Amino acid sequence: MSRGLGDVMADVLFVFVREDAARAQALAALFAAADHEIGDGPIDNAALELCGASVVLWSRSAIGSKSFLATAQRVLDSGKGVVASLGQPPPAWVVGNAPIFDLSRWTGDSDDEVLDPMFMAVDYRVSTNRDVLASDQPLEGNLAGWVADLPMSPSGVDAPRPEVAPAQEVLPLEEIRRKRG
Repeated sequence: MSRGLGDVMADVLFVFVREDAARAQALAALFAAADHEIGDGPIDNAALELCGASVVLWSRSAIGSKSFLATAQRVLDSGKGVVASLGQPPPAWVVGNAPIFDLSRWTGDSDDEVLDPMFMAVDYRVSTNRDVLASDQPLEGNLAGWVADLPMSPSGVDAPRPEVAPAQEVLPLEEIRRKRG
């Protein structure tokens, strides 16, 4: 499941309860069709650190589960969470800055326009977090053979180099005194 960025595991993880499994599977299938790798294991610290984004399916059933709430909070605290609300949305103090998308009227149709903003948010997080993860990797292997003599100024035109005056002859102190005097 790796894409060459070290230990990358999944692009998208899903946090849900058993009662919402059909909706989670339908969303996962849509993301997989868009070439995102879907995590299918437990959401531990390593999986959360290496994923691109995590979709939290918020529902009445889900908020009754302590393990769901604990996992959802870890995901939301990581900054990688996107909330797909299947009913009453979570309070703002729970989700912090995570975006919330109302999927309460989603019937499971893969072409439903209600999914577009959520897909964009997840895709943005996946891309951003992949860039961050890739920036942690050594660049030497990727830059081998590249040689560039780039300009140093933003305009692309380097400032003219100051002309250096030719060196003057340095005379010993005694010779200077003789000439003066």
